Amino acid sequence: MSVFGTINKEDGQMPLHFDERDLISCVFHLGKVKSGGSTSYYSGDSAESPGSRIHQVPFKHGTLQIGFFNKVLHGVDEWDSQRCGIQLNIKKDLLAHFVKYGTTHYDKYRLSGYPQGPIVYF
Repeated sequence: MSVFGTINKEDGQMPLHFDERDLISCVFHLGKVKSGGSTSYYSGDSAESPGSRIHQVPFKHGTLQIGFFNKVLHGVDEWDSQRCGIQLNIKKDLLAHFVKYGTTHYDKYRLSGYPQGPIVYF
């Protein structure tokens, strides 16, 4: 989980980028924007060569966007007022761990009822 945006400022912007380490993301948008703040998606392969805008989602408090943000160039247009987002995602590294090591240890934890505190399994 990560939080981004401006809580204590009155404006902001998020440059074009790919979320390269993410497999899938869910972003919950919060705030009260006077103007701007749309999430824009582009056809290009870099911020220096963005191509054309292929989709735009105007900012609205409570909007939920789910997608493969590692595969599409995106950013948030400049905004006036407070705007933030809470992002939940699955990282490629986490999936690679389960592919490599399996779910044996997680299964033991789950079958034990998700106990709290230090756990040692043999």
